[in-house]
Amino acid sequence: MNKIFLSKLMLFLFVIMPYPAFSLLNITACWDAANRPPFTFAEAQEPNISRGFVIDLLQEIAKIKNFDTIVEGLPWKRCLELTKNGNYQIVLGATENKERRNDYFFSDLIFTTKTVLYYKISKFPQKPIITNIKDYDLFTFCARFGRNYKDLNFEKNIKIYAKNENQLINLLNANRCDFIIGEKETFSSLKNIGILNFSGLAEFEIKGIKPKKYFFLISKNKDKNLISGDDLLKKINEGLKELKENHIFFSLQKKWGIQNN
Repeated sequence: MNKIFLSKLMLFLFVIMPYPAFSLLNITACWDAANRPPFTFAEAQEPNISRGFVIDLLQEIAKIKNFDTIVEGLPWKRCLELTKNGNYQIVLGATENKERRNDYFFSDLIFTTKTVLYYKISKFPQKPIITNIKDYDLFTFCARFGRNYKDLNFEKNIKIYAKNENQLINLLNANRCDFIIGEKETFSSLKNIGILNFSGLAEFEIKGIKPKKYFFLISKNKDKNLISGDDLLKKINEGLKELKENHIFFSLQKKWGIQNN
């Protein structure tokens, strides 16, 4: 009698429980723990909580395409390697190169950044004049840890590295360097949402520097994942398209102080 009752109860629960109550596909993703606000970062007081535009973007795609996400910040090289090996399925925000094209699928574009310089107006009341590469030798620069500056011809002139954008501005205000190197979109966003104080600072454009394009990188490893990289890529790109069509993509940009790019 009890067995019959339990069998009927289990059948009843199976019928009435909605589909989402069952386990969804879990997609694992990682991002650069060196922090790139407002795109991917964690706050010092809550280091295990992933935040930012790209995190929100992935979560919105997950809602549309009906999968769950597990997201972690990792050292950059480890994040890339573990995703390449299939331990994670998505790298949240990376630039393109030939080697990566061999190892990962690339999503449609998710954001761009442009490297610029900032200086103190009180130190340079007249905008500095830099007309050729040798002129950079006349100045000193501060920059962020965990950033790639190989595309800058004056990388050798970087004297001090900082852990975050606030430290960079403090170094500049303390006259530890003539310029700080930053991503325009990052600094503008942090200014727009009230995290950075730009009082007394001005922007200086670096000639010949092209914007960097960032994408979701998706593992090509077929052995460790329940969904193939091709299928996941399709879900991601379809989700991105839908988020732009319904303007959620642009609402997220506004939330994080990012100008449409």
